Amino acid sequence: MANSSAVLVLLVVTLLVATLLKETQAACGSSYDLAACLPAAESDIQPSAQCCTQLSSYLATDTPEECLCQTAYSPFFQSGADIQFAIKIPQKCNLSYRAGIQCNGNTIPGGQ
Repeated sequence: MANSSAVLVLLVVTLLVATLLKETQAACGSSYDLAACLPAAESDIQPSAQCCTQLSSYLATDTPEECLCQTAYSPFFQSGADIQFAIKIPQKCNLSYRAGIQCNGNTIPGGQ
């Protein structure tokens, strides 16, 4: 009896976490939308205008910090990106965002 209750609680918690994650992803959009940013995430180059335009839409959400972090650490970007280059993209695009955003121990440079 206790075993089935524990399984039920675990199932409910798993569903809640999955729902919250899905809501954050939906609010931010897909990291594939930022494919134009991948070259600037792989090497220390200026991001394209298309990249900056698409990234600015992530900052226009209700959760800009979460969206930036979600993007920087998404499997799409992790497949070929260097996090040290990826976190510099918002600053290189001259986008407006809160200073001091932390993502997995890395601070996104710039911000106001």
